[in-house]
Amino acid sequence: MSGGLTGGTPYLCKQQRNGTTDLEVWAIPAPSGSGTITINYSGTFDHQSNAMLVNGANQASPCSAADSVGTTGNNASSLTVTPTNLTSLDLVVYGGAHSLSGDQIHATTGTEVFYGNATLTNLAVGYRAGTGSVTATWVVPSPTEALVGGRLQP
Repeated sequence: MSGGLTGGTPYLCKQQRNGTTDLEVWAIPAPSGSGTITINYSGTFDHQSNAMLVNGANQASPCSAADSVGTTGNNASSLTVTPTNLTSLDLVVYGGAHSLSGDQIHATTGTEVFYGNATLTNLAVGYRAGTGSVTATWVVPSPTEALVGGRLQP
């Protein structure tokens, strides 16, 4: 991933893979300027992506990789995770994905900011302030489901 900005080097906060579903949360510490975020793939894949700008995040290490969590499911109707060491000042950024064409996947805890179900890979992204778990749900379960929750620190 390339931030396309004049400052900040992207780093992988958390990755969760389940068969053909690969879900990643990236962070860019101390970004500056403006630009285009570019995602480079190692091949041709069905994919969904989303970028979210968060004000007030820790500029040295916005996403705690050690506290971020992921899980997988096989034909479950929902998945839930709780990042560790959450405080009332933290923000959980999370995404749920699976590989079933056209299914309505949703980030159902906090605020959903994106969902895409137009390809064989479906994605829902959301955030929640404070402590507690986050959940993604879908109408039709898939054999390759994944959920990642990243702890963003103020």
